[in-house]
Amino acid sequence: MPTKIVIESEKEWFGSRAAGVMLDEKNRVLLCQLKGDDLWVLPGGGIGLHETLHETIERELTEEANFEITVQRLLWVIENFFIFHAKKHHILEFYFLVTPKEPTGIWEQDEFKGQEEFLPTDNFWHLPTGKTPLHFKWFDIPNLNEINFKPAILIELLKDLPQHPMHLVWDTYGRNTEI
Repeated sequence: MPTKIVIESEKEWFGSRAAGVMLDEKNRVLLCQLKGDDLWVLPGGGIGLHETLHETIERELTEEANFEITVQRLLWVIENFFIFHAKKHHILEFYFLVTPKEPTGIWEQDEFKGQEEFLPTDNFWHLPTGKTPLHFKWFDIPNLNEINFKPAILIELLKDLPQHPMHLVWDTYGRNTEI
């Protein structure tokens, strides 16, 4: 597992993340959550030092869900600003359309289990080190507003995927713009 690219101070945190948008024929999107959490996100994770964005998302899905994907194209770059554990966070997030490499696999189930491994250097999320179970589940895109899905800007964006990459700024204090 590569070293994650993170800058942290007592009151601020900066990092980067690559995530996959995997859709099925029923207009559903695959999301995941940590065991015991109510937050749902697109599968992915922190970008490693000397790792390309494609390598990151391919590694993350293999590690977390135990299947390989093909990266199709970049959809969005989102500068995400939010407060977490009383600390200002700024994450550069890269969202890619992805498909499974194999024609059949675990992703065909409505729900399945995976795992996330947190190293001692991952303590910026205030999570215990070691392996933590993940829950993967398919959700109908029109119903994403019924769950705790972050970042919330994706609820609308997933309804109509762009033909060309988009750059957006999203923060909890209203600085939401398309660039």
